[in-house]
Amino acid sequence: MKAHGTALEVTATGVRITVVGTKQGDPSGEFSFDVTGAGNDLVLTPTGGAANDGGELNTGGLGDIHLGMTRADAVSGGWYVDDGGFCPQPSDAAVAMGATYLYFFGPGDTLSIVGTTDASVRTPSGAHVGMTLSELQATYGSQLVALDTNVMTGAPGWGVAADDGNSIVFQMDAGGSAVEVMYAQSGPPALNPGVGNC
Repeated sequence: MKAHGTALEVTATGVRITVVGTKQGDPSGEFSFDVTGAGNDLVLTPTGGAANDGGELNTGGLGDIHLGMTRADAVSGGWYVDDGGFCPQPSDAAVAMGATYLYFFGPGDTLSIVGTTDASVRTPSGAHVGMTLSELQATYGSQLVALDTNVMTGAPGWGVAADDGNSIVFQMDAGGSAVEVMYAQSGPPALNPGVGNC
């Protein structure tokens, strides 16, 4: 992001820093952090901002959570709680933005999947959790491709490939009638059996 303005605000618990900048696809992006603590014990807590409002899931990620970011960057950015367990733990700030799942599979332990079950999150074409298959087909037309059934849940899936090499995947409910989980992932569309099973 290229910053073109910052603001400091004293709050009841510390200081809020707001950065206004330009990020891919959002020329008026804004995000903020609350800074609390003192000395070497400062804590930065993401508080969201205009860049996250509306929760758009695209082939680059979700809001300020970008595919390809390292696990360390996700932890330091406040998006991920690294508890050492198998299942990913998005932070409260990430969940508030709509991120339900964060999976680090890529080279160098990079973010490969960011997914959501939040119906308020939309793709650039307007797709969202809860959409029916016929609505997905009407939205994406011939771009929408059928995927294999999720081996863990039996749920069917659909996907859309993008020019950047990434994709958006729609995991349907067990009956195949409505989107239950949608996620951006690195690479072509394919169902990941772990998504939705942690």
